[in-house]
Amino acid sequence: MSKLPRSAQAYIWLVVVAAVCAILLLSKSFSVPTDPAARLVLALFVGSAILADMYHIHLHYKIELTMSTATNFAALVTFGPGVAILVGVAGSIGGDLMLRKPWYKILFNASCTVIHISVSYLVFQSLNDGSVYPLSTPMNALAVAASGLSYLLVNNGLVCLVVALVEGYTLWDVARTNFKGVTFQLITLIPIGTLISIVYYQTPWGLILLIFPILSNHFSFKNFQRLRSESKTVLEMLADAVDERDKYTFKHSFRVGSLVERTARKFNLDLEDLATTVFAARVHDLGKIGIDSSILLKKGALEPWERAIIEKHPVIGAKILAPLSLYEGVREIIEHHHERADGTGYPDGIKGNQIPLGARIIGVADAFDAMTSDRPYRKALTIEAAIAELRRQAGKQFDAEVVEKFLQALQEQEQTRKIPVEMDFLVAGKDA
Repeated sequence: MSKLPRSAQAYIWLVVVAAVCAILLLSKSFSVPTDPAARLVLALFVGSAILADMYHIHLHYKIELTMSTATNFAALVTFGPGVAILVGVAGSIGGDLMLRKPWYKILFNASCTVIHISVSYLVFQSLNDGSVYPLSTPMNALAVAASGLSYLLVNNGLVCLVVALVEGYTLWDVARTNFKGVTFQLITLIPIGTLISIVYYQTPWGLILLIFPILSNHFSFKNFQRLRSESKTVLEMLADAVDERDKYTFKHSFRVGSLVERTARKFNLDLEDLATTVFAARVHDLGKIGIDSSILLKKGALEPWERAIIEKHPVIGAKILAPLSLYEGVREIIEHHHERADGTGYPDGIKGNQIPLGARIIGVADAFDAMTSDRPYRKALTIEAAIAELRRQAGKQFDAEVVEKFLQALQEQEQTRKIPVEMDFLVAGKDA
């Protein structure tokens, strides 16, 4: 925990203190039902919560999603806050212990569980008309809906905020990046939890039937994330395969990705735009997979018609990504990463701020790595010579502001690492 920023450490302890206060406030509600069926259901809830926390789904930037929301909310609606907190905390601690998480993460996660269940209960109580059976009256239905919404907002907000403090981003950036594309599935956990409570009141044994929709929801989440992760991996592998066709461009995309990340951070991009830009850098030459090797690997100067073919690679790369809606922003950046600030680039001849910022950043990083790498027709330039060329072309080939930010990032990296810049470029993503 000592490695975390002080703001994050202070926040974690604040959450713990708030959880202790919530437990003291609701201490009278901590009573376990005596009915055997109810106790069996509680045991099932705890077991489900532990399994859900063990088999979580990774989103982005250290955010994990679990199905325990459904069982925790069901426990809250059915048995009240005390029992719900016992179920939620037992599941959280049990799952985290199984995964051998650090003590402060176990403590923080358990405390978050206490807080969001407590807030959800207070919202429910403020709106409910005294009805016990879920959805039995309009006011009860409103109370359940508002309680569920507050559960999700507080639960995910607490976690996103600690990630934001650790990583240095805004709460909105972390939340938007992590939950984009899965918001609907996340919301469905509240109706499922409500349905669990309704079925319990009808017949506890009927809960067995709900195992299948809960598992279906879990695998829906998991398959979506796996598809997103696997498609990203495949695209990176294809881009790397292009680099590996030529010993002179081996690891080129890795190095460009690293350079682009450092530079993009100087523009204070939000988390989603930063991730989009860095991934675009990793696969910026993807379109070269459609270029014949006799042209791509030619050792001498290219004929005009051969250069015209080479210049099609941004468009080819964009076409490869076109069917993948998840990568629309990446597609646009790749298509324009060879445009020039003065409008003489390709494929569309756009200029200045018409060129996406990510494409302008990649253009500078791509050129720098190319200049400082050996090519079959020339030896690598020195770092100083490459920097001089970037300055000379600022405002012509390259965006002048991007050049300055790039050079600042380059200088800061050299000063921070205290090692030669050339060596540092060999390691991709060290600052991620």
